[in-house]
Formats: sequence, structure tokens, C-alpha cells
Amino acid sequence: MLSAYEIRANNGSVNIPYLSGSTAGTVIVPSLSNCNISGYTTGVSSTEAKVSRPFICGAAPSLAAGFSPAQNTIEDALLARILANGASRAASPSKSTKGYGLVRQYYHLHLNVDYELGDTGVTLTSLTGYNNEYYSQLADLDNYDSSLLRNAAATTANGLRTFWTFPFLVERRNKDFSQEVRATYDKGGAFKAMLGASYLKTEVESDLVSVANEEQFGVARSAGSLSPPGKAETVGVFGSFSYKLTDALTINAEARYQRDKIFAFVGGRSLTISSAIATQYGLTAGTYAPLSSFYNRTYENFLPRVIVNYDVNPDLMVYASFSQAANVSIGSFNTAFLSGTANEIAAAQGIGLQVVTEPEKLDNYEVGMKGKLFNGRVQFSAAAYMADWKNQYNNRTNIFVDPATKVAAIVSGVANSGGTRLKGIELDVNAEPVDGLILNISGSINDSDIKSFADPSISKLTGIIGDGFKGNQLPLTSKYSANFGAQYNGNLTDNINWFVRGDLSYKSRQFVDAGNLTWIKGRTQVNARIGFSREGFTLEAFATNLFNDKNYTAVAQNNILDPSFALAGSAFGYLNVALPELRTFGVKAGYRF
Repeated sequence: MLSAYEIRANNGSVNIPYLSGSTAGTVIVPSLSNCNISGYTTGVSSTEAKVSRPFICGAAPSLAAGFSPAQNTIEDALLARILANGASRAASPSKSTKGYGLVRQYYHLHLNVDYELGDTGVTLTSLTGYNNEYYSQLADLDNYDSSLLRNAAATTANGLRTFWTFPFLVERRNKDFSQEVRATYDKGGAFKAMLGASYLKTEVESDLVSVANEEQFGVARSAGSLSPPGKAETVGVFGSFSYKLTDALTINAEARYQRDKIFAFVGGRSLTISSAIATQYGLTAGTYAPLSSFYNRTYENFLPRVIVNYDVNPDLMVYASFSQAANVSIGSFNTAFLSGTANEIAAAQGIGLQVVTEPEKLDNYEVGMKGKLFNGRVQFSAAAYMADWKNQYNNRTNIFVDPATKVAAIVSGVANSGGTRLKGIELDVNAEPVDGLILNISGSINDSDIKSFADPSISKLTGIIGDGFKGNQLPLTSKYSANFGAQYNGNLTDNINWFVRGDLSYKSRQFVDAGNLTWIKGRTQVNARIGFSREGFTLEAFATNLFNDKNYTAVAQNNILDPSFALAGSAFGYLNVALPELRTFGVKAGYRF
């Protein structure tokens, strides 16, 4: 946790000096702010009043020693009783987490059958698949040690948690069944073809249980802990053909027509859609039972791809391709807030959530080459691409204290945020310049140019809105990356072999959000190995992160949570950073038989 605000515990009460002007109490979260950003009041309109707030600008700083990582993860009889309660849960307590952490189970079945029709060149294929996954995770969402903050509601008699903390139980079950049939034709001639059809059914159940409310205030679990289920049925028809026009020139064409039927469901509380809400979101007014489906929509997409290959000579091939893609998500609908209080509906509208979203679309253009040099000692591939990404999805969340219930509420959903032009180049080289020495080199430039973007939370923090995002890079991805590996193999004796290998990987900085004001630094990691083998037995010594690069591996931003929730409805107040594994040495032995 890298916080822009300082939090103190003053005789059990929370004190935020930025708001109170007082420095009384013990620091439990230090401020790492190095700037004040002039953002907006809500981030919806550029005509809003500006508000100056502290934040972290530029490269994310090092962790404050002694404060982070730190969470409250007490597991006792109180927590056990809460986790044993199966009400409004997507997973049964017997299969779920028994404490802080994650439990996940995954079942997968598939059956593939091929049948060749004599010597006709036709092969019939059936692909059947089934997946059933569920996970259960309990996490301390405030993400700091809050044990010095007293819970005034706790007494010896009621046995509630004596200090303030904010744990949540998040569970989800995913099930899908798929069936595909196809016929392919290939008699070794210039013409090849394929025709097929597919069906996919996906179902999702989930819950979001406020363990905080139950263990601190004794609040009975709400039926609203059950999130609206999800269901999607997808039918597709697809085909392709390949024709060799000359010995050097081949054209490949593919196409898929796909229909996705997405269902919208009610959550754990019954839903009444008023005439006003129905008109605003294009729904049907009425009252709907918990967990029932009240709306569905079918999306139709035609997805083509064309690839042209040309063999310049036996050692070099060049190609060009064009393709279109669509992402129709089972989470295309934001329905949870509809059955909430008026304040939850207002909070969802405040971050621009609609009930129905549109599919993401992508048009992609690519050219490249593949070949070998020096009698095959060097093999390489290179590609350049450009893509237009439209109707991008982005997640939006609003945390606030609902005056109607007096407890913290979380409203979240997905919105079509805008469009981006993507372009880049990629290079991959494998070489053996001399016998025994193997080199692997790869690198890429993945550039992004935001054309349009909108997210009230980002504008609220950064003061960037509308066209101000144009030209910025997409967050959470590196523009530059590279890998280099070198291995040498040798023989000690006729039956004892040895090797030594080193690998270097590099990723450039990643921006936190589309405002591009904050980022985590790039990382360079070196791994090394040396080993011996004899008749199936191997012995190897290794070192990972040899030079102990401590730069973060990922980043996200969040709202500060505290007993007063004074900052929860404000702009983002801190960064979550993922820490790397530090330098590690080890020895590994194995035997193959």
C-alpha cells in the first residue's frame, strides 16, 4: 500500500491530518504524496469546480518500512461462525475458504473425436468440453494494519471484533458446456477447406459478503450479498479455405458468424423497475423475483480474417493479414445497482454505468516475415501490426456510506470507455552461431494511442477529461519489452553432459491509469542456471532475480477506507502494488525413467 494520505490512530479513534489539521495520534498509514492534483468534484463534466487533492505523481516510491505489507487476518470463533453461514452464498461453506486466503477448485472434461472418410480427404471432428470452477476468497480490503482503531460497537457481551477492519468474502462459480463439429478437406493439393458450427453455454453465480458488517456491527447478512447471476448462449457458424495460387503465393480466408444471447438477472433482492428507470435504460417496468431473468439481448457479429503468404525463396516467407474481432462479455449488463437503494442507483449513475453495454470491437492489420539464415543456424520471425480498438471495456467502482443503511456500499460495473489505436513491432531470433552455444533474442514495441476515453473516477482525480486523454498510452501494460537468453552445452565425459544458461528479461514502465501521471518503473530481471546430466539424472543449481530487482510487477489504485469513510467517496487515495520475488538460490535434482 502506497498512500497519498496519512492515517493516525488517536486513542482508538481515526485521525486524518489532511482533513482535521491535527497530527495527534500514532501513524498507522504514512503519506507518500509528492504532489497535489487539481481534479474535479465528480469528474463527469469539465464545467465542475476543481478540487486540489494529494496524490503520488511520477514513479511509485519505495514502500514505507514497517507499514506495508500489513493486513488484519485474525481467524477466530467469530470469523468461523460467519464463514459457516451459507446464506446468500454462491458456494457452500464446506467447499469454501475457512479463513483469509483463497480456495479454488476446477473440473475440466473434454472429448475430441476425429473420423476420416476413406481417401476422400475429408475429416469429421467433434469437440466437446465441460468446465466447472468455483473460488472463494476472504481478503482485508482496507489493506493496512488497523488494529489500533477501536470498534465502539464491540462489547464483552456481544463478542464483536474489538477493532475496525474491512474484510469481504468474494465467491464465484463458473460453468460452461461447449460442442463443436467441423469438416475439413485436405488431399494435399492446392485447395484446402473447413466448415463448422459451435455452441457454447456459460453460467456464472457470485456473491460479495460484507464480513466487516457482520463481525463488527452484528448486522444480519443481506440477501443483496448474492450478485446477479450471468448466463450466455453462443451459436456460431464458421469456415475457411486455403488456395495455393502459385508455388509461392497462398491465400487463406476465414469467417465466422456468431450470435451471442446474453441474459440479465436480478440479484438476491427482488427488483422493482419503475417507469422512470425503464424509460431511462430501455427496460420493461415491473417487479421481478430474486435471481430471475428480466431482460436479454442478442448480439450478432461477422468476423472475417484474410492472410496472404508469399515464399520469397525456400528460406524466407512474408505475409500480410487483416482480421476483425468482437468481445461480447457475459458481464455485458450492469444490473446489481438496480435493486439497490436510491443512493446506490445514484452512485452508479455518478460513475456513468449503463445497464446495457456494447461489444468491444477490433480491426487488426499485420505484416511479417519468417525465415532462416546461414544454413539454418539462425531462425527468425518479425511482425508489425496496427489495430483499432473500439468500445473498450473498463471497470468502474464507487465506495460510499449509504445514508439509507448507514453502512458502506460498493457499486461496480463495466462501461464502454472509448477507443485506442494500437501499433507495434515484434522480433524473435533463435541462433546457434557455434556448436553448443544457443542464443534466444526477442523484443517488442507495443504502442498505444488513446483516441477517446471517459471515466469519472480518473477525471475526478487527475483533472483530465474529454480530449485531454488523447495521445496518452493505455495503462497497466509496458510499451517496450525484451528477452535475451544464452545457453552453452558441453560434455565432461562420454556420458556426462553439462550446461550453463542465463536469461535476461526487461519490461518498461506501466502507467496506473489513462491520465498517465503515475507509473511503476520498468523491471530488468536476470536468472541463471548451471547443471549436469548423466543417463537420465540431472543436478542443477539456479538463481532467480540474480541482481535483486525490487521494482513492482503490477499496480492498481483504490479508495482509502477507514472507520469514518471520509475518503471513501473521494478520489483514489492510494496505490496497490504487487511485489516481486526477491533473489532466490536453489538446487534441483531430477531423474527421468
